[in-house]
Amino acid sequence: MTPRPAPVATERCTPGRAAYEADVAARPQYHDGSARKTWEQLDDVAQWSWERNPTPRAWIGIDAIGFALIMAAFFGWYIVLCPPASAATAPVGDAAALTLVTSILATLFGVALTVGGVALLVIAAVRALYRNRTRYDEHGLPRHRDLSRERRP
Repeated sequence: MTPRPAPVATERCTPGRAAYEADVAARPQYHDGSARKTWEQLDDVAQWSWERNPTPRAWIGIDAIGFALIMAAFFGWYIVLCPPASAATAPVGDAAALTLVTSILATLFGVALTVGGVALLVIAAVRALYRNRTRYDEHGLPRHRDLSRERRP
């Protein structure tokens, strides 16, 4: 079997992509046209990819911040809606208006915290799903399965 020629770099070809194409062209070709790697090479690629793209840890942190915001909102609402027994006497006049305005502002703040926390959790979940479905090669580029080269039984 004759080896594939190395790709010609063009203006549109980035250095990372050119290195990737050169690496693919240099791989040994098997009878089915694939370029298989050994387990050791795959392990090196996985380790390198984790060091190059350490985002899962960052998104776990965003998850934790979102959860903390939701918990803060819950406890804020609990304090506003269930005041302590010392506040059992109903305020009158200006104190009543101040209490009403304070509770409305606290509720709006709680709503903002909850919406922000839920948004962060949704973003982190979508990002985690996307990262789990995407594989990266040794150059940090996303690797897509080339279905046209897949052999069918």
